[in-house]
Amino acid sequence: MINFLKVSILGVCISLIISIQAGVLVDAMGISKTYVADSSVILRPPQNPTQVKAGSFHTCIITTAQQVHCVGQSADGRKGNGVTTGYEPALFGADLGSAFSQVAAYDSQTCALTTTQQIYCAGLNSIGQLGNGNTNSQSTPVRFGESLGSVFTQMAGGYAASFCATTVIQQVYCAGGNASGQLNNGNTNSQSNPVRFGTSLGNIFTQVGAGGGGGHICALTVTQQIYCNGTNNFGQLGNGNTSNQSTPVRFGTSLGDIFTQVSVGGYHTCALTTTQQIYCAGSGSFGEIGDGFTNHRSNPVLFGASLGEKFTQVSAGANYTCALTTTQKIYCVGFGSQGQLGHGASPWSTTTLVQFGESLGSVFTQVNAMFRHTCALTTTQKVYCAGSNEYGQLGDGTNTSSNIPVRLTFLDS
Repeated sequence: MINFLKVSILGVCISLIISIQAGVLVDAMGISKTYVADSSVILRPPQNPTQVKAGSFHTCIITTAQQVHCVGQSADGRKGNGVTTGYEPALFGADLGSAFSQVAAYDSQTCALTTTQQIYCAGLNSIGQLGNGNTNSQSTPVRFGESLGSVFTQMAGGYAASFCATTVIQQVYCAGGNASGQLNNGNTNSQSNPVRFGTSLGNIFTQVGAGGGGGHICALTVTQQIYCNGTNNFGQLGNGNTSNQSTPVRFGTSLGDIFTQVSVGGYHTCALTTTQQIYCAGSGSFGEIGDGFTNHRSNPVLFGASLGEKFTQVSAGANYTCALTTTQKIYCVGFGSQGQLGHGASPWSTTTLVQFGESLGSVFTQVNAMFRHTCALTTTQKVYCAGSNEYGQLGDGTNTSSNIPVRLTFLDS
């Protein structure tokens, strides 16, 4: 139902203020889109993706209109549109009227960072991972760490139900799972209010990676060091041993102060260096650390050495890893039983790096590996995903899994 329509033309500018109910919406451009929502929202068609994040069974994107759209499973309200059933595309946080700059789809939750540096989260909240002070799951977004103010700059979540965010004063705050002491607050109790990570190290953090399968957290410092704590049974903290840590230890000390990005996987950790190389530590059960073997490594090893490529981004998934090269190609390695490596051929799991979406060419600008599917953004602002699709999380309008990347099409104009 359209309550109010306002069209203003300045060059080519269209704003449409509407109230959507479940069903098919025909927007101002005459394009039909299926949404599940019941709130006033602002749509600025057409919209192109600028960021993509894969959750366990859902996928979310940010568009050029600074909106968050999600597709796939709705259980626990993870798509943030007020419902807990259905697989249709949905507009996250329609009632907020906020513009978003980042999205983090992870496990059974979605969080989004606003342009005013607030974080809103929806989904499963059984151990306080939404950071709003309680453990009630939420189908409409609630504010993470509201008492901390409008201070956030970056965020990350993962499989062990921990969620973390960095602030403007270079601190890290985390909420949720804490069974291995990964929140670094002196105990192993779950936390529904964010607690500070790495307090003893000072205000030094610029990026955080959170929530490995066993529960570990890593953070990057202003001096290009990485500190990690939590579960370390496979050496994923990269400190040379396999003892769990409740206070942060340094990842890859012998490599020096060289890191520019960190990504936390299920039971492994990968980091990008100033020389555009990648080093990984932890579980190598499926070859996910990219050294060509299936051994576990407690000291970081060089990822993809045989390729002779330089890298600009790394994304550690549950038990596989994908990386973006300077030539805008994506290579993946590890477990791929659902086709998430995106190379379209057997063996699905491999210790040798394979090219994701090779037929598409050298076109990629982002990659995100998660649980059973992988998504990537191209130079033309198109999203391609490969892997499991039983809930429609690949966004191509089907529930057919694919071992080659298919295009996310629900926002097509």
